[in-house]
Amino acid sequence: MADISESPSEFITGPRLVDGNDLNAAFGSPQTTTRSGITATGNSLATAVQLLTTFNEFSTVAAGTGAALNPKLIPGQYQDIFNDGANPLTVYWASGTIDGAASATLTNAKRARFFCIAPGVVVSAQWGVASA
Repeated sequence: MADISESPSEFITGPRLVDGNDLNAAFGSPQTTTRSGITATGNSLATAVQLLTTFNEFSTVAAGTGAALNPKLIPGQYQDIFNDGANPLTVYWASGTIDGAASATLTNAKRARFFCIAPGVVVSAQWGVASA
């Protein structure tokens, strides 16, 4: 498969075996998975709760706890986080930076999209207020 920065990339034409890693990268990440009622854990990348779904809603966030974005995010993929807990949530990513830093903070009662724009680069965008 071509360099992952060329997302989406084409498969090589003609009959041949296809590397399972290429298939997983192209088709293995559903775009609409949801998880709610998540409890934040840990105070570092190694101990934070791992997020593998697209939409993630936290109901319990103790002070200093966090979440880790999917380490397999590739350019064009994103994860949304809804912090409905009582405290700010620290968001980590093992595969690179978030807004140029090792982590980002999502204030309680806020929502944000974490979008992979290049290999090793995630940017965040805070959502507006909830609908009335």
